[in-house]
Amino acid sequence: MATFGDTNEYSGDTGMSANSLEGLRFTAPADGYVTSVSLYCLKSSGTPRYKAVIVDSGYHIIINGISEPSDLVGSSVSWITANFSFCPLLVSGNNYILCFVPSSTITAKLYYGGPANQMIVDPSNSYDNPSDPTDWTNVDQQISLYGTYSPPSKIQGILSIQGITTIQF
Repeated sequence: MATFGDTNEYSGDTGMSANSLEGLRFTAPADGYVTSVSLYCLKSSGTPRYKAVIVDSGYHIIINGISEPSDLVGSSVSWITANFSFCPLLVSGNNYILCFVPSSTITAKLYYGGPANQMIVDPSNSYDNPSDPTDWTNVDQQISLYGTYSPPSKIQGILSIQGITTIQF
């Protein structure tokens, strides 16, 4: 398994915004299927959840690009991982935005540092039904967020017939 995104454990913290799609731009380092996305954060109270979302350079969520929900657990800063039931495919050299969207019950902090102006935010999205972002803004932060992927194998693939039907095997 390989990773992409930012695996640094930054020390700056800020509150998460409910139903806000937040992410980092990156270029796929290789062809591969994304198995999970991890976010470095701290739960404050309650049972906040988040979903990982992968968006292409045209600002559309990619096929199978929404993860299963993940609970933010624990009382210390840690990596929380959301898994994909059907792994989305990244194409080497293509640009993507690796995102997360917190639930409406979010009471947590995420951590940032590193290069400026790397984070983008769509403040009016939805945890229940994440949608293509419509009003991105740049934020002067780099968050601790990365994905894990594996290269395509002979038994794993995606078939798309005229962009209408998708079958993953």
